[in-house]
Amino acid sequence: MESSDNANVIGSNYKSQWIDASQDINDRFGLISPLPPLDIILSKNDSNLSEFTPGYHDNGKLIINSDFPSVDALMPAIIAKICFKETLPSRFLCAECRDDLSYEYARQRITDDTLRTQWEALWAKHTPFQQISTVMNYDPSNAFTWLHSVAGPRGLDIIVKELTHRAKNKMPIMFEDYLLYFSMRVRRLVSHLDTNELKLVNHLLENPNDKFNEISGAVGLSTEWISRKITELQKRGILRKFDRIPFSRVGIQMFYLIVYYNEGEGDPISLLSKCPFLYSFRNTISGNWDAVSTLCVPENPTSLRYLESGLDILAKRGLHMSLHRIQSSGISSCFDYYTNGEWNLPWELLAVQLNRIHIDKLSSAIPRIDTPESRSSFQLEELDTKIIQCIRQGISSVSRIREELKVGQHRVANRLRALKEEGLIVTSWEAHNIGLNEHVMAKTNNSEVALSISAWARRLPRSIISFSQDDEFILYADLPMGGSYGFTSAIKTLSKEVQATILNSKVYGNWGFPVSLWDNKYQKWKCPEKELADWIQSLK
Repeated sequence: MESSDNANVIGSNYKSQWIDASQDINDRFGLISPLPPLDIILSKNDSNLSEFTPGYHDNGKLIINSDFPSVDALMPAIIAKICFKETLPSRFLCAECRDDLSYEYARQRITDDTLRTQWEALWAKHTPFQQISTVMNYDPSNAFTWLHSVAGPRGLDIIVKELTHRAKNKMPIMFEDYLLYFSMRVRRLVSHLDTNELKLVNHLLENPNDKFNEISGAVGLSTEWISRKITELQKRGILRKFDRIPFSRVGIQMFYLIVYYNEGEGDPISLLSKCPFLYSFRNTISGNWDAVSTLCVPENPTSLRYLESGLDILAKRGLHMSLHRIQSSGISSCFDYYTNGEWNLPWELLAVQLNRIHIDKLSSAIPRIDTPESRSSFQLEELDTKIIQCIRQGISSVSRIREELKVGQHRVANRLRALKEEGLIVTSWEAHNIGLNEHVMAKTNNSEVALSISAWARRLPRSIISFSQDDEFILYADLPMGGSYGFTSAIKTLSKEVQATILNSKVYGNWGFPVSLWDNKYQKWKCPEKELADWIQSLK
């Protein structure tokens, strides 16, 4: 052991902890760790130790940050982290990659829930959120925690196996490569639903307002199991519950903006990112378009003129675009082809069914799910808009809204009930991370073809069916692996008038529910002129 004025040498069982981690790393990942360090030094003054850096390995010594919170309790995790980081090949894996993987490995070895939560918080402070580009963020503590909730320990096993295999073949992973790989790879990791979980998820998607006793009667399972299972599925990232505001009910118009092949300069998403109406954006992987974005525009003539001015500038820069105002829309989910935790869609049979629906004009026999846009005549009070803002922030219970707004419980309960009765706040459930990792969009102006595809799409795992103000049909669908080929093959057998494209994952824009733009006195929307002017100026 060594000692110095600015370091305290501690005699602990660090060697046994290192050996224990080494054995686990070998058993789990097939990797050989270095021999235990000769010494461990608890240091306060070290230029390599920032406030939230737990420690590092240097020339046969373990240097541990003595100011690291709960250093004694977290010592096994700290040693496991350093051991794993030293095990990973530094020549071929970037420092950020090795740091993230070792943080997550150590997190999984912590058995105490309180200490694990503290480790996650310290990791977040050591590596805080960064926006790398308009389509990529770096937030490893949250990303790996989410990965574990979806795939369990298997997620880290897969990531480590694939990265170390590449390193063994002497192919380096730089930081940008690592981020791109991780963001794409985790989308293919899924959670599997058993038979009872599938019944529950399917019922919630179709009956989002049912109480536990109603769900129990419908699926034949106890209310205790249902309560416990819903909580579990939410923690696994499968079920998500939303209290949302149907935009059309409050006069917010929805548009699809389709960007065609770009002959000018500039990435479409960077050109649209400052538009205050940008709700979401998807680049295309293949097909006739470059990108598809969703715009949310509060009803206001000035706002629409600004939007048209911005799009005119983009057109002059070489972007070919088409803007489609959504007149009616609906969402459909179908688990007919989900068995034993896997999707198995018979695309050849589905293609035959689509043609039969079209030839025999059977679409009228299948109920439509798209409902026309309908503006409510409900008079919104100032308290209503504040409640809506709370709902948008995930604050939905009467007690929490009351606490947030400092308003009496009776007033909040009455206004919340009125908003729900008017259909201005609705509850919905969504299912995620169940293997629907491919995304497609189809568009046609042929009304007969549109109705046929609209009826047929009810058999797809998840689809959003929309008709524009000009009767253009736009279908968006989430499909399992390989589904994009089966989907495009099926609809192309129907008509050459259908355009289809494969989409990348969704990127959300800077749109937020614009409560500040609502004029309570005149019950109408104002125009965000400054934000729109700034966006247009950025395009020039």
